Amino acid sequence: MRTRWGMFVATLALLAGCGGGDSDALSVDDYRSQLDAECARVNEELAVLTEEKSDDLSEEELQEQALEIGDGFEERVRAMTPPDELGDAHDALVEAFDDPIPDGRDLDAWRAYVEDSLRLYEDLGAEGCQEEQQKALDSLPDD
Repeated sequence: MRTRWGMFVATLALLAGCGGGDSDALSVDDYRSQLDAECARVNEELAVLTEEKSDDLSEEELQEQALEIGDGFEERVRAMTPPDELGDAHDALVEAFDDPIPDGRDLDAWRAYVEDSLRLYEDLGAEGCQEEQQKALDSLPDD
């Protein structure tokens, strides 16, 4: 009897270790929808900041609040549990959050930064995020 119980426990442990992925993981569609919603949210918050508060705040205060908005976006995206098939792309996006944001006056660096972000969102299939990044890319002045 003891051997059967031991085999049962060992089998459960093996199954738990090999399980079908993270049970908290979002489906592909839910992940993409949530990521797109986060992109829309951060862009709306930044638009409100620049449109409604830019006259009331110094450039330093605007930058500080923009960074706080960006930090909130990153925190919410880091907390998302992607489906297995998007895990590597999600990890690449989260790792990119640690890359320094280029100086806005360096258009080449800024263009490369936005293009990299666009590719990351393409890899994730996050169409709303892609659209926002494409708008940002299209808004950059030509050299």
